[in-house]
Amino acid sequence: MRSLSNELYRNAFNDCVANAKSSDQRRLLVIAGDSDWARQQLLSLSIEEVYPQHLAISTTDVNQLSTVDYQKAGRVLGQECDCLIYDAHAGLHPEALGAASGAIVAGGLLILLTPELDQWQHFLDPDYLRLLVHPFKPEQLRHLFLKRLAKSIERAENGLIFSQRDGITKNNVTHNNETKHETFSNTSLGYCKTVDQQQAVEGIIKVVKGHRRRPLVITADRGRGKSSALGIASAQLLKDQLTTITVTAPRVEAVAPIFEHAATLLGVPLKAAGCLEYKNTRLQYIAPDLLLRELPATDLLIVDEAAAIPISILESLLQHYSRLVFSSTVHGYEGTGRGFAIRFKTILTNKAPQWKSLTMTQPIRWRSGDPVEAWLFDALLLKANFTLDIDRVDFKLAACKVKEIDRASLLANESLLEQIFSLLVLAHYQTSPSDLRNLLDGPNIKIWAVFFHGNVVATALVTDEGHIETKLGAGIWKGERRLRGHLLPQTLAAHSGIEAAPQLRFQRIMRIAVHPQWQQQGIGQHLLAGIAKRAEEKGVDILGSSFGVTSDVLKFWQRS
Repeated sequence: MRSLSNELYRNAFNDCVANAKSSDQRRLLVIAGDSDWARQQLLSLSIEEVYPQHLAISTTDVNQLSTVDYQKAGRVLGQECDCLIYDAHAGLHPEALGAASGAIVAGGLLILLTPELDQWQHFLDPDYLRLLVHPFKPEQLRHLFLKRLAKSIERAENGLIFSQRDGITKNNVTHNNETKHETFSNTSLGYCKTVDQQQAVEGIIKVVKGHRRRPLVITADRGRGKSSALGIASAQLLKDQLTTITVTAPRVEAVAPIFEHAATLLGVPLKAAGCLEYKNTRLQYIAPDLLLRELPATDLLIVDEAAAIPISILESLLQHYSRLVFSSTVHGYEGTGRGFAIRFKTILTNKAPQWKSLTMTQPIRWRSGDPVEAWLFDALLLKANFTLDIDRVDFKLAACKVKEIDRASLLANESLLEQIFSLLVLAHYQTSPSDLRNLLDGPNIKIWAVFFHGNVVATALVTDEGHIETKLGAGIWKGERRLRGHLLPQTLAAHSGIEAAPQLRFQRIMRIAVHPQWQQQGIGQHLLAGIAKRAEEKGVDILGSSFGVTSDVLKFWQRS
């Protein structure tokens, strides 16, 4: 164990802070070692003096800093802080890390408290308990996700590592000498801070004042000012005496910035969470299920974080309301905007062919090229996306090779991991960073892929289920027990009354995805045939699936 003076750590910390503030970007600091040592190092840095607007995420109090449980980290969406401390000793939840990190403003720090990076994969992460299915034990998990996460930290640009064992490491430090981010002081755009934001506000207003049934879809990464654009436009429309604007989203907390921006610009207090009244006009929040049930009249409907709302609900809202704005985070933590955009685009084109799309790319909370954002995109594969450059003219189904993938090999083949995960993102719009961890560490999950000319054109995740001991199976059949996982045998036992179901061996197609450019070629059926053949060879009794019904998905499974 290397012993370094507090002064050396403090100097390195001060340099990191100065580098962040001079660049109008954010920086990553990792304090790796025992939990007690990491907290002691954190205490010596006097975070609350350097960064008054700080926030810590943990299951226990962190040095009397402002602390929230990681299960409530989603409430940080839309908020701002200048330093976020994430205690990974209490459990690394991918969505919580990603969502909360977006709250850090320019000049701020993301501080991770972790075990020694090369030992992290051997740490029994408390949050991994959510991955356990019967009969697996915590010590059987391989923590490949954490191993990959540690490697991503070691290659992160402008990263600073305090190690209990190895001392101080500075990664790829660069000093940006360009001028300050112009959008922080630009007043030529009125209330808007970027041209992107101004265009978004104008687009929202046009939805109301232009032709009917021309919905607008706004997509943006975190920190681009999407929520404030919705608030600015809402305030302007209420000033113009638009009677009612309705906002819907999975949680009222997620849309708080919309209401706060509108209230500030209108100079009125919020009546309550999700309720703003201005003269004879109203900006109101209604939850998606209540909105769909009551279908109240409104002059404009804003659907925020649309990627986290089932497409069936979005389709119903699209059918009923004629003036809508759908907004979604491209790389979201409750659902992936890229998959949402691709799947919802078809519905929009069929039902509202004059719909418009707008993407906000210019950051507001920090300057472009932010190292923390780049690290998160790498660590959580948030930018997973690929296109196939092979010619479909040469396609032959017989030339496709169906293979089961050894998940450990994915750590050595980042390209293959990205191809497989990006297919899941494209096909399932609610894919999230936790799915990446499940892909790498889910103990009962098998990964399959179809290759054509060395490229992945389809993939599937298959779970092993059933084969449950007789006594426990009887409890499931009687409705006295319920195990995590094992969806098919428990459904057949508890709901269909098949007493022997838990003892049978099942495999369930949990996810299946064919690249959008290569669908309707029989590839999905070819993949299922390969999975079925292997299942039969291994003595599996039943191969099945559970899926959300849409017309195209239902047709696929009926053909199967």
